[in-house]
Amino acid sequence: MNTFDTISRHGLRAPTEATEDGRLAAGTPVFFYLWPQYATVPHELGPPESLAVRAALAAGTGIRRTARLVGTGNATVARIAAEMRGG
Repeated sequence: MNTFDTISRHGLRAPTEATEDGRLAAGTPVFFYLWPQYATVPHELGPPESLAVRAALAAGTGIRRTARLVGTGNATVARIAAEMRGG
């Protein structure tokens, strides 16, 4: 598989790649990997979301619940919690 500079170009090429790869090993599943730099999920929170995470953590809300409330990932909230603890 090759990666492209946009998700749309990758999406156009993926069916052809799947067909080609399927011919090489018939009966074997084909898995695709999209490099993280092409993901549509933002890696950094904006100031409002960051403040909401900090406020929820300061109020005693857990990491998983805070992530669910704010709409971000557990790892992001855990990183902010570690920063708040000074580590």
